[in-house]
Amino acid sequence: MVAGWGPSVDEPRVIYVLGAGRSGSTILGLLLGQGAGTLFAGELFAAPLHIAQQQRPCSCGSDPCAFWSEVMDRLAPIDGEAHARAGRHRDLLRALWGPARTTYMGHSVALLDALAEVSGCTTIIDSSKYAARAVWLRRGLGDRLRVVYLQRSPEGLIRSHSQRHATEQRGMSLRRLVVYDAVVSLSARLARHRLDPVQLSYEDLLEAPGAVIQRVAGQLELDPEPLISALNGPLVVGHLVTANRLRNDPQVRLRTRPEVAPLSGRERLAAAAMRAFRGALA
Repeated sequence: MVAGWGPSVDEPRVIYVLGAGRSGSTILGLLLGQGAGTLFAGELFAAPLHIAQQQRPCSCGSDPCAFWSEVMDRLAPIDGEAHARAGRHRDLLRALWGPARTTYMGHSVALLDALAEVSGCTTIIDSSKYAARAVWLRRGLGDRLRVVYLQRSPEGLIRSHSQRHATEQRGMSLRRLVVYDAVVSLSARLARHRLDPVQLSYEDLLEAPGAVIQRVAGQLELDPEPLISALNGPLVVGHLVTANRLRNDPQVRLRTRPEVAPLSGRERLAAAAMRAFRGALA
């Protein structure tokens, strides 16, 4: 961690990954979390709900997880369902211009502080992705928050959503994906002036991971050396109860040359529509 940013366990800094689902936020969070004093905590908007309902085991393999048990023991009771619902896309206008959600903001900040206390880390990474949650965190944390806006190409999103999984990440239909991408892109555009995000392309990360991590680490005032070194081996996953199913892989690596399947005619039209809408917002 670079001393200039000045985080501490008592007042941890937060790096928030903004973007669409299946944009590579889990692998980015894992990469950024390889540095000393930095904890990748997954999608924290849903963590209280998953822990309360025991919906997913922790990536450490323990059930229950001692780490998350200690974190939750330090907090006042949280309504996990209400916490997971707040801060989503429909909440953006209120987050930008409406009255504060005091309870939600208080619980969110308290969870981040508890994670820092239990882990001993001074920087916490939250990959919840929703623009509204990022704005609420900005209102609650002020300059303690840094935001990375991660975008994946329309073609990459379409290919990812075509891969179905039985219990997690079931993927969206092509029509729904086009609408979803428009909502995510518009939300990020509306919130840009409040968040001042670091811009990052997932495809650029795959193409030149060392150079991209060097740039992003500099913008976030992180030490780039351990992050770049981590590109050569499996990533330390830690304690994740949210984030995609990569969290259960003991040998997570950045795949710099993934297989690329050709798109159908309908998929190419959908990609063109997504790209045109993004371009109109630029």
